[in-house]
Amino acid sequence: MLLILVMVIYQFENLRADSHQVLSEELLNQKKDKYKLLVQTRAELLAQLYQQNGGDIFKEDIESIFARFNEESNLEDNYFFIYDLDGKTVSLPPTPHLEGTNRWDLEVEGRNLLQEMSKLAHNGGGEIEYPYTNPVTGEIEMKFGYIEPIRDTDYFIGSGGYESSFYTILDKIKLKIVEIRRGIIYSILVLFFIISTIMMIIIIDISNYIKKNINVIIEGFKEVGRGNIEFKLKNKSNDEFQQLFSGFNNMLKQINYLTYNDSLTGLPNIKFLHNRFKADYESCKCFKYIFTLGLNNFDIINSNYGYKVGNELLKKVSDRLIDILDEDILIARNDIEFIFYYKTELKEEDILIFGNKVLEKLRVPYDIDNNHIYLEPQLGISYTKRSDISFDELINKSKVALHFVYADKNDLLIHKAYMEGKLSDRVDLESKMRQAMKREEFLLYYQPIINIKTNKVVGLEALIRWESPGYGLISPGKFIPVAESTGLIISLGSWVLEKSCEKLKSLEEKGYSDMFISVNISPKEFQHPDFLEKVELITEETGIDPNNLKLEMTERTTIEDVEYTIEMLNKLRSLGLKIAIDDFGTGYSSLAYLNKFSIDTLKIDKSFIQSKDNQEIVKVIIMMSNNLNLEVIAEGVETEEQLEFLLENQCSMSQGYLFAKPMGEEEVVEFLEDHN
Repeated sequence: MLLILVMVIYQFENLRADSHQVLSEELLNQKKDKYKLLVQTRAELLAQLYQQNGGDIFKEDIESIFARFNEESNLEDNYFFIYDLDGKTVSLPPTPHLEGTNRWDLEVEGRNLLQEMSKLAHNGGGEIEYPYTNPVTGEIEMKFGYIEPIRDTDYFIGSGGYESSFYTILDKIKLKIVEIRRGIIYSILVLFFIISTIMMIIIIDISNYIKKNINVIIEGFKEVGRGNIEFKLKNKSNDEFQQLFSGFNNMLKQINYLTYNDSLTGLPNIKFLHNRFKADYESCKCFKYIFTLGLNNFDIINSNYGYKVGNELLKKVSDRLIDILDEDILIARNDIEFIFYYKTELKEEDILIFGNKVLEKLRVPYDIDNNHIYLEPQLGISYTKRSDISFDELINKSKVALHFVYADKNDLLIHKAYMEGKLSDRVDLESKMRQAMKREEFLLYYQPIINIKTNKVVGLEALIRWESPGYGLISPGKFIPVAESTGLIISLGSWVLEKSCEKLKSLEEKGYSDMFISVNISPKEFQHPDFLEKVELITEETGIDPNNLKLEMTERTTIEDVEYTIEMLNKLRSLGLKIAIDDFGTGYSSLAYLNKFSIDTLKIDKSFIQSKDNQEIVKVIIMMSNNLNLEVIAEGVETEEQLEFLLENQCSMSQGYLFAKPMGEEEVVEFLEDHN
């Protein structure tokens, strides 16, 4: 007990030393604040005095006014000095004989004081510490002061105090504090011995009780450390230990929940599925399917609407899955993916039917905060009937299948052995693409768009090509899906847009001022937060006529988020750009939105043009476009018969091998010269 008392007194003394330091700093700061306030107040008064005298009186008069005003002020323990910015003394009450002299070269201990003060005043004023001779002691001491320029004049005012006067006050305060603390220590000594006696009695009575309960808690933590998170502490008392035991049990309950459940949706997590799969490992002889559900456009939705809407969307998907799937199908959430574990005798063909039904119900729009949100759910599936394939292997196989779903624009796929090799090829192709972008191996081809009534070229469609030194010309059908699945399409699309605008500017300078260039925009580009800013920047930097740039996007792109599409198309049109819907009629019911979308052109997909079975559909699209005052371009025209059909049905523009194949930059210029 005496040792504790000694430690208390020792800490008290340490505290006293620390408090002395804090007190010194606090008093010094108060002094500095006092100088600052007084100087700023006096500077403002002098500035007003200057303004009241018209601001245009003679310099000698204003200096006389400033000096007289300063001398008549009676501020205890403070004085002010006034100088002009060139070092002339205007007012210096302690040494009035110096007033009117120029002290610009005043130097104390190697410091040019007036030059420092003038510079500080010129920069707006502030605190200053400088050596100066104390008129009382005759010794050089450090002064703490503050400088402030007098507004609208070439003068500044300052004030300060000597270090010795500050520490004199400080020593008096410290002495008083020491006396008070000694009295407190004596009181603590008496109180300590009284409390010690009482505490000894209490400690003897409760030490065994505390020790017993602490040992119980320690054993509880050891049990949890051995992996038993379902363990519970038991206590029959009605005291603080009972509350502690209850809190411990609640903590374990929460840990148990978080260990096996997703906090956002309440679904089990991947660890829970792993344990269940492990339990079924040898006992279940049926097929064990693992489904990985990916939400292809979730990142775009999350970027557009924010994480709160994104989280709400994940909860709604979870609720819908619970309604759709049977109770014997376990569902887990893994970040933005959902994993299903399904034990069944169903074969592959039945599983594909089952998976398509699930996707169909998940595609129904979700209403969140008055937003009509469409999801693009896709499934990768793996399965086994053997007992030598682990849960992790099945998960990986389902994700490999999902990767090919994304890359090949499918809805769902079951894992096959060939995918592993192709995945390696895709990874290799992605690496080569990144290198190709650095080496500038990509180039643009252009396919002419013809006014079939005048047989003149009215526009060009920009088409990207990859000419690899080691592999030759690589088809866009091979590298574009990889670019879309890896996100490279964003930088690749920017490059295409920039090069197309440069080509358009070149054509405009050659006299083709009425010709447009069409650039294809991918869904990821269109949904990217910086898309509009990027388009505006490129069109401004290249100096093109925006009316000659046409952005093409597929129906899939426009229907993905209708509200966003309407807003974005209006903004693009406000820049003067033209908008075309590419591959119109190939699977998305966007007819209801054509009147809402700010578009100029519909492009009929070549699959309709090249099949006589679809001629009635083509007629309807042309008639509808004409009624809506939209341009219509027929793609993939290869025969005179197809051209004649389009002319008969009032189609104005077309492109295809009948007119010209895609060609390089020099070829297309020659083509234009020959056909225009």
